[in-house]
Amino acid sequence: MTRTIHKERGYKSLMTAVAIRRKQLGISQTELDRIVGCADGYVSKCECGVRTPSVFMYWCFVEALDAEIEIVAKKNE
Repeated sequence: MTRTIHKERGYKSLMTAVAIRRKQLGISQTELDRIVGCADGYVSKCECGVRTPSVFMYWCFVEALDAEIEIVAKKNE
């Protein structure tokens, strides 16, 4: 069975980070839709897991929220 990004912890944590940063800045989901130029309701759908943003859209969210993406190696278990 193929696993989709919706079921991955990484997707959920990325969108949680987007939502937290958006709220820290006092930006509504609708405002972020407009800032990044996507359809009304897109951010809401991404944050609740209905839609999966592309890597480009993640980058747009990060830029709009004046944030950074950090890649950290997994710990050896």
